[in-house]
Amino acid sequence: MQMPDDFLAMTVVAVALVVALLLLLWRESQRRRRAERSGDELRSQLQTVTATMREGVIAYDMDRRLKFVNPAFERLTGYPDDELRDQEFLQYIHPEDRPAIIAEWERLSQGHALRDQEYRVVTRTGQVRWCSSTWE
Repeated sequence: MQMPDDFLAMTVVAVALVVALLLLLWRESQRRRRAERSGDELRSQLQTVTATMREGVIAYDMDRRLKFVNPAFERLTGYPDDELRDQEFLQYIHPEDRPAIIAEWERLSQGHALRDQEYRVVTRTGQVRWCSSTWE
């Protein structure tokens, strides 16, 4: 029994499309793996560079999720990294100082910097400490 030419052609096209889709999916997974490795390498380098600094370093993404904390910032607040990550955005900032910093968030998201911002940090034990920082 012979297949009609149209059916055979449609089958070949369908197989080609499936192969092309599989190839695209494989390439995307490879790209993601490379990006994850690159991100892990950068995070490791950042940890190495900031581990011995006296200045606290923190990084948030644009969704206000904490992405990085160095040991100096942990010492400043008294909160370990995992507890800082579990907190709401800027929860360690004194309640009276949060509105001013949050108001600047839009400017930061547009690529501007926040220089010499003074605010109070409330430590894990309730102690209030004045800080000055630069945010970019």
